[in-house]
Amino acid sequence: MTRRILVMEVDDDKYDSLVDALGKRPYLRIIPMDRQGRKLLTDCPCCARRLSRETSFTINEDFVDALAKIADKMKISKSIILTNKDNPQQLFPVAERERCVDIDVLTTSRAETLGLIKSFHEGDLLTYYVSAAGLEFLSGRQAATPCTITTLDGTVIETSGQLTIDDVKFKDSIKNNIAKQFALRVVETLPQNVLRFVTSGQISLI
Repeated sequence: MTRRILVMEVDDDKYDSLVDALGKRPYLRIIPMDRQGRKLLTDCPCCARRLSRETSFTINEDFVDALAKIADKMKISKSIILTNKDNPQQLFPVAERERCVDIDVLTTSRAETLGLIKSFHEGDLLTYYVSAAGLEFLSGRQAATPCTITTLDGTVIETSGQLTIDDVKFKDSIKNNIAKQFALRVVETLPQNVLRFVTSGQISLI
């Protein structure tokens, strides 16, 4: 027998009772399209197109290196200009290039989503700095919470977990030790005025 597909939208508080009632009818097959239901499907039941899969990212060694580079540059300026191939240093005045750090857009977005860096507008100029939580993570005093980002079709749908810098997996033990020692040294040598700025998020006008 030919079967047809009907898509229904229902209020959240009525969802469970409706599914329970419809599920008792032998001629109906209910296909949940919530997050858990999508994970069980390969193709869309309506159009047969392949469904996008969730992807997850957890803090790794490259991420630690990027955070440490930003924090290290904060010795020069409280807030840093993040540059990349689409936003190269050459676009900025020579006087501003000293506080530029090359960090790719994806790493910047992930770090901000996890709350490890924050953005700060200086007039029309968008700058960034490592947050208090980011400095605590780099120093090893506190875990990054959350530490994992889950996306679907480029949209963040969940952040979760916690991870200390000691638990970050490096490809070799030598780089592991060097990177963590560098991160700790950077945090310990940040000027007090920078630390006050990180805490308050405001640049003194005097």
